[in-house]
Amino acid sequence: MFKTKQKTLILLGIASVFMLGSIGGYAALFFAIKDKTIATTPLVEKIDELSNREARITASIATLRAENEKVEKLFAYFFKENDIVTFAKKIELLGIESGAEVTLDGLEQAIVNKTTPTLSFRISALGGFDNIQRLMLLLENFPGKLEWKSASVTRSNQTLPAEWRFDASLTMRNFLNE
Repeated sequence: MFKTKQKTLILLGIASVFMLGSIGGYAALFFAIKDKTIATTPLVEKIDELSNREARITASIATLRAENEKVEKLFAYFFKENDIVTFAKKIELLGIESGAEVTLDGLEQAIVNKTTPTLSFRISALGGFDNIQRLMLLLENFPGKLEWKSASVTRSNQTLPAEWRFDASLTMRNFLNE
């Protein structure tokens, strides 16, 4: 019986040493992981800060691109001084689109109220009534702010098919003097 008790005590001692070793190992591992966690916390915060900054930069770039497209679209409605030739060609192309013979009679730059640059022009056209009506509609829907000073539609001949003459004086209000 003494031997059984002794064996039990030895086993209990070995189990206790093993348990103390396990607890010590667990404690050492716990504190090592805790130290590593504490050491990595500033790195995680820095990574989060950089990720947030990158996300804000990406969002800002996307916003700037969208706004840039809107600005370019807005500036497409303005004609600059160096775009007068392009403007004149666009007006003359309305003749092809409407089927009327369009003549751009004159282009004049002016400044209204000492601050607002304008571009005045006279246009004349010959064609069928439908062609003249279409030309007037195209001018009315022209990209830009046209101010009609005067307009007249008259029949230019008394024969059939009837030919109509259109004369107008207009001012381009969205003209930039650059």
